[in-house]
Amino acid sequence: MPDFLQDIRYGARTLRRAPGFAAVVVAVLALGIGANSAIFSVVNAVLLRPLPYRDPDRLVRVDETDPKGEARGVSPADMLVLAARVPAFESIATSHWQNLTLTGPEGAENVYGGQVSADSFRLLGSQPALGRVFRPDEFAPGAPDSVVLSDRLWRRRFGANPAVIGRTLVMNGKPYTIAGVMPAPFLFDQRFELWTPWKFAGSEASDRMARTTCVARLRPGATPGQARAQTLAVLRDLAPDDVARGWGARVAPVAQLLTARVRGSLLVSLGAVAFVLLIACLNVANLLMARATGRAREISVRAALGAGRLRVVRQMLTESLLLALAGGAAGLLLGAWGARALPALFPERLPVPRLDQTRLDAQVFWFTLALSLLTGIVFGLIPAIQATRGNLIQGLREGTRGSGGGTHSRARGLLVVAETALSLVLLAGAGLMLRSFDRLMKVDPGFQAGAALTLHVPMPSAITDKRQQSAYYERILERLRALPGVNSAGLISPLPLAGVDANGTFAREGHPAPPGERQLVKMRVVSPDYFRAMGIELRQGRVFQPADTADAPAVAVISESMARKHFPGENPIGMRVTGREDGSGPYQTVIGVVKDVKNLEMAGDFDPAIYRDYRQYFFAQFATTIVLRAQAGDPMRLAPAAQREIRALTPDQPVGDIRTMSQVVSENVSQPRFYTLLLGIYAALALVLAATGLYGVLACTVNQRKREIGIRMALGATGGSVFRLVLAQALRLIGAGIAIGLAGSWGLTRLIASQLYRTPATDPLTFAAAAALMIAVGAAATWVPARRAVKVDPAIALRCE
Repeated sequence: MPDFLQDIRYGARTLRRAPGFAAVVVAVLALGIGANSAIFSVVNAVLLRPLPYRDPDRLVRVDETDPKGEARGVSPADMLVLAARVPAFESIATSHWQNLTLTGPEGAENVYGGQVSADSFRLLGSQPALGRVFRPDEFAPGAPDSVVLSDRLWRRRFGANPAVIGRTLVMNGKPYTIAGVMPAPFLFDQRFELWTPWKFAGSEASDRMARTTCVARLRPGATPGQARAQTLAVLRDLAPDDVARGWGARVAPVAQLLTARVRGSLLVSLGAVAFVLLIACLNVANLLMARATGRAREISVRAALGAGRLRVVRQMLTESLLLALAGGAAGLLLGAWGARALPALFPERLPVPRLDQTRLDAQVFWFTLALSLLTGIVFGLIPAIQATRGNLIQGLREGTRGSGGGTHSRARGLLVVAETALSLVLLAGAGLMLRSFDRLMKVDPGFQAGAALTLHVPMPSAITDKRQQSAYYERILERLRALPGVNSAGLISPLPLAGVDANGTFAREGHPAPPGERQLVKMRVVSPDYFRAMGIELRQGRVFQPADTADAPAVAVISESMARKHFPGENPIGMRVTGREDGSGPYQTVIGVVKDVKNLEMAGDFDPAIYRDYRQYFFAQFATTIVLRAQAGDPMRLAPAAQREIRALTPDQPVGDIRTMSQVVSENVSQPRFYTLLLGIYAALALVLAATGLYGVLACTVNQRKREIGIRMALGATGGSVFRLVLAQALRLIGAGIAIGLAGSWGLTRLIASQLYRTPATDPLTFAAAAALMIAVGAAATWVPARRAVKVDPAIALRCE
């Protein structure tokens, strides 16, 4: 211990005598460690921290799967049977979302709510922050309506007033008594801002076609695999034909499914920022080796006075650890800032659960400390070993001459090769993401987004049939069409690319779906002027006309992909289709074919879609959006007047989610854009660090080879030959790094293959561009040391020697 304390005191004095060097090293390390701490704080909050439920590892999501393996939820009827007949389930609950309109003194507002079954809160083991959860009697048909609020809604609408318990909240025109408020970390579904009892009975309790979200708690000792086998056995009894045709079951941990969409991207980000830290460590190791060259005489003197090699290595390693801890402390401050800033940088519509809980906690602190210590060992051990490998007499001689050994130069060169290789891997990854995003942004969504404005206008609860529905929205559309600057106004439910989807089954007249197969299509309900408002081209036939009223024959418009898939080689105009898989009707006559539209994601395929006229089809459960096409200029300028017109017709009507269609498209691609930007920043930082490392090595080499360069020039070497000598050394290092980096990129970029859009993970053009950029940056970093070598005065160099 006394020797260790002595090493610390001596190391601190040594670093105080070189404040500039210490400041540079601490800054480089702080940047790398801080970036890692910030990203880890997000990973910790989203992926590692346990869910805020009792025994969260026992919570599983239960789904029935179709023959393609896609999860389809569980019907209420099947949920009741599974609760009674699956021994692995301790309890089971189900929920489904509602589109609700809140009215009252606080104003009208549209929110997503969840209807939950009786065991939901007990299954999760969650206690309310205020009030209570639902009593069993509140799930009985005819019981008074009650509601539990989320912390978010409680704070936004009621100003976190604890006196809300027992107050009445009016939703869809019905009064609900506020029973409780859930705590902030509560996560039943990120969309839900309140919960109501699901009083399903009668037809709902026996309906096997409806699909809901089903969560179960496993009994102690039960596994998801056992639960799945038992669930499949029950389904085989309930619907043996479906199971024989490929329908199955999935039982998976809730935590795993909750983070499925972001897990890969977050881990790739953590790996990329770890590469940046490793490059920073190699850079610092290079600096330490350059500094060790200047300390060759000191090290040799210590060895001559009896210090063993291990003792000198320990001393130098202690200095490295002091630098690492200082860098770690500074990095912790940067990480704390990053932990607050990163959640704000994530796209608002990117589903990252618990992102708002990102903070610098004990786990992040210990991670940063361990990272700092590991970093100190990584960048300190190699220079320490290299510095003590020399011959004693040679070290004393070199210390007086100011030259470094060839061993040190080779080691520093190898570090530059490693930096170059790691930087190229990040460059290749960023290049692939950029190329993928560029291709994504060039995709035709099927509509003209430029002049379109969208307003979410949910259907009032008082409307109960399609005639009332069409009359209400027709009055709104008439008012909006009359506004100055409006070219056309249409209605759609649900809006493409807005994050809400609606699927339905389909069959042609005389062509029922094959037994056990479900022919799914995108279901869209529109007004006649919708296609014009969205700029969707008509390919064949006609779109809806004013004459297609509720009393007229039912008609439908289909997409091009539906025509190709379900009417191959035929003219679909005049054909009849139905939403029933058995083909039994009622039928709609196909009157037109329109251009394919991206419905759920820009990166997705064009799915078959069928459009129904809103006057002929009641769509109360879906999100309703008004689309206005501006005659000229920014369509957002139409928003205030449109809101006034809608509220003049219905004062309590909430009008929300006001966006241009260009914003809708931009938000839909926000996830790939964000991760492309993040990886690009990492790659740029790595490139700067690699260029800095190359510059440092070459500058040090030129300084050490002044005598050699002086002799060469005295013997007749030209400035150009000396310049080429230095450039050749740089290109050898860069070339070796690029070769290794390309090999590494060939394997590592496959990790981001799932995030690429129509771009192979081994795209040769991207790899070539990354290598070319690496060469260009390396050449730029070489320029100053090479010019310095050309300017060496032979007489002065030889006199100094």
